[in-house]
Amino acid sequence: MINDTRFSQDEIFKLLDQAMVYMCDCPGQVARMISLVREAHDYQGRCLEDRDNLASTHETIKRALEQCHSLLENCLETVIENEGWDRETLEMPEALRRRMIGDKGPQA
Repeated sequence: MINDTRFSQDEIFKLLDQAMVYMCDCPGQVARMISLVREAHDYQGRCLEDRDNLASTHETIKRALEQCHSLLENCLETVIENEGWDRETLEMPEALRRRMIGDKGPQA
């Protein structure tokens, strides 16, 4: 498991849910990549437990995944900040929700 995380797995799922509901896939793509990197990192950790595997290979992959994870979390943090998501609830901002479903709001 990657120790240094800013988004819990529950928060990643919340972002994915919001992205699916409102068809706004950009933050969702980053969230999915974070989840995949975490899975790959866990897999490499299991590979390291097997003494028959070449440890240097799995350590190299594991370190690269940790770097990738950090970059992706930085990216996701910036994306949700730029778009105005509520960081505590990870709710998509109302204006973006309306835009994604094609609701322009009251017309003057």
